[in-house]
Amino acid sequence: MKNDIIIYAKGLVHCSICVPSDYSPDDVESGVNLENPTGIDSQWKIDKENFKDGTKNPSKCEQNTRRQHYLMVC
Repeated sequence: MKNDIIIYAKGLVHCSICVPSDYSPDDVESGVNLENPTGIDSQWKIDKENFKDGTKNPSKCEQNTRRQHYLMVC
């Protein structure tokens, strides 16, 4: 698997990413942790909550129909 993850927003404990739609949840989590390790004991995982604006997690990318967005938490 090529790591084709784009981190488009990052905070202390959350980040928002854009990934190919065919990535499994395991691909998403391992790819984000490979690309951008947290630097602490906990690793990035898919947040069970929706995005702050209420958009479902994951959600379709508005710019590319073959990608989707995930909210991650560590």
